[in-house]
Amino acid sequence: MTDIPSRAGDAERRRTLAHWISGQAERVRWDGIEPAGWHALLDAARRERVAPLVYHVSEATGWPAGVPDVLRAELRELYYGTTGSNVVLYSELARILNALEKPVVLLKGAALATALYPSVGLRPMSDLDLLVPRSRVADSVAALAPLGYRAASPQPAPGLSAETQYHIALHGGPRESVAVEIHWSLIGGEGDWRAPPIDWFWSRTEDWTAPASATSSVRLRRGEAGSFSATPRARQLDPTAHLLYLAAHLMLQHGSGQAPLIWFYDVHLLVEQLRDRIDWRELARQARRLHWSGALAGTLRAANELFGTVLLAGFLESVALPHDPRAEKVLADKSAPLESKGDFVWNELRCLDTRGRFRLATSILFPSADYLRWRYAPRPGWLWPAWYLYRWAVVIRQASRTLARRAAKKLTPVRRTT
Repeated sequence: MTDIPSRAGDAERRRTLAHWISGQAERVRWDGIEPAGWHALLDAARRERVAPLVYHVSEATGWPAGVPDVLRAELRELYYGTTGSNVVLYSELARILNALEKPVVLLKGAALATALYPSVGLRPMSDLDLLVPRSRVADSVAALAPLGYRAASPQPAPGLSAETQYHIALHGGPRESVAVEIHWSLIGGEGDWRAPPIDWFWSRTEDWTAPASATSSVRLRRGEAGSFSATPRARQLDPTAHLLYLAAHLMLQHGSGQAPLIWFYDVHLLVEQLRDRIDWRELARQARRLHWSGALAGTLRAANELFGTVLLAGFLESVALPHDPRAEKVLADKSAPLESKGDFVWNELRCLDTRGRFRLATSILFPSADYLRWRYAPRPGWLWPAWYLYRWAVVIRQASRTLARRAAKKLTPVRRTT
């Protein structure tokens, strides 16, 4: 039994939510939760992006004793809000795919919401991630311009995205509410050791099936313009490649300290539902080849601890070897929540080669005039050069705090238990 006092920590709330959405509600002592604890749990469900799942599971199997009526109403509102938002996203996806030259590979939520979840309203999505061949990135961005999609922000320096990034972010759609990321890679830019050779992932794609009109609780008429049934054929990563990518995206790009619970649940559902289609030997081989073994092992271990994901016997032990000190350092640095933007920049700089570090550092200190105007919106506009002084002061302050924290951690003696 898991006791949940009203001031339980975030880790305990996460475990409670994991038990709740994965059919293990009997492991929670619901009668130990006070009113303030219920509202803290709701806030955690929002933050962990599992509120629609909590509502869906509770409606299907029964609500735990003591759930306040106001909490049920808020969860219901979040569920239907997510459903409506995802319907808009998939309607836009139909228009976007019609405008792009094939092949296009759907990544993460856009593929997973239809492949693993019984309703598209159960998998919150903040954007649409699309992988296209590198040679077609510029053409893809241009093809979406007539639909109203524009770059979300100017580049701090010309060509920076190619060296330090792996996608271009666009905004458009109804009321400028849809975010689209055009990927040419999966993690990291040209100068980033985490960036994988992309050919293997392109070789591991399969047809993606658009959601039927009845998939969502908001029904769309067959043949309606922009509806799911009108979505042209796209591709998605097969279960082996998708599992490996999800693990690297979760652990190496964002870090376990920043990853919401829904990302671990994606992994749980993928393994549980598509286990027989995963090539476990190839998965381990590619993880070692890409230096992603630690990320894969860590993700699967966390899914097992949170949801009881059944793993192939001995797989964790085999995939975790040999050790990769560079990857292990990144995983350790990203295992705790970020304390400042300086921590994020520090972690990114560590993954870049010398040229990439120089390019990123100089773009932070000396961004383009267009970027300064976009970032700070100076009034009057001709004052934009003065914002360099403000930016330098912020950078120096954040860098000093980050370096001081890291130095303090190194000087803190390790407590040994006997």
